[in-house]
Amino acid sequence: MLEIRASRDGDENGIRRLFETCHRRPLDLDVWRWRYASQPHGAPVTDVAVDGGEIVGHVSALPVRLERGVVAVKAGLWVDLMIDPAHRNLTLFLDMAEANRRRCSEADVELLFAFPNGKSYPVLKRMLGWQDAGDIIALEGTLSSLRRPEAAGAKIETLDSFGAEFDDFWTRIRSQDRLCGARGAEHLTWRYRGRPRSAYPAWAARGASGRLEGFLVAKTFDGPQGRIGDILDFWGGANLLSAAFDYFKTQNVSAVSAWALEGTPQRAALEACGLIPGNDRTHFAGRWSEESGPAFPARHVDWSLFKGDSDVF
Repeated sequence: MLEIRASRDGDENGIRRLFETCHRRPLDLDVWRWRYASQPHGAPVTDVAVDGGEIVGHVSALPVRLERGVVAVKAGLWVDLMIDPAHRNLTLFLDMAEANRRRCSEADVELLFAFPNGKSYPVLKRMLGWQDAGDIIALEGTLSSLRRPEAAGAKIETLDSFGAEFDDFWTRIRSQDRLCGARGAEHLTWRYRGRPRSAYPAWAARGASGRLEGFLVAKTFDGPQGRIGDILDFWGGANLLSAAFDYFKTQNVSAVSAWALEGTPQRAALEACGLIPGNDRTHFAGRWSEESGPAFPARHVDWSLFKGDSDVF
């Protein structure tokens, strides 16, 4: 008999098998532990569907601390809604989604947001009360065509670790009018230095006194049309982009991609380099976990989002 329940110790191998079945690539145990067992903002809220002792469904809300100035919201990034092909049906999808939403509410996770795929996106909106927050269109450009920002300003250095100064920096730099995932030292260390077998090049900008004035984190990967350079996190002066572009050149990157929403200084800096809206479009939606919650902040001007906020690690 099929049962939907909270995930518990011992489920990890079944979840990994389900992940490989659904995504056709492995989920290593140490990566699973990093993603689901070592979060800096608390424990994920994870539900599984079990049939005959086998895990056939899974969904999780990864803990995120959203901040707007000094106001904080306990949120969940909704990820990995997976159902085994032999059990895939709309009823199980809806039941798992609602079970997880209720448990999030019980765990005081106030707000859920996601970057859903094209199949789940219409169901979330039409049948589960999620609100469309507007597709995120990546800014793109060929590396050879991009303009380098002026080199004047803060000194740029390679960043190996995220120390306590990042807590102070985030307090100074965080938006006062847009929701954004907190970028303190613990989160940045988990996100960009904790994932097994992953290397995210990063750079820091420092003023004349040596005070941290900004940082940028990137990654590279092979796309269908060549090597891509992704800008994952970008806070501070535009000259950080020069360091990223120089690195991308050494990695034979052909094209650069970034997220930056309208009206943010990051958007202006990226566009000044020649990045423009491209073809890569990501759905963005969310809802409050309570049935009677207030209106979801569904405008881009309510948010500051970057590729590092997504569940694609």
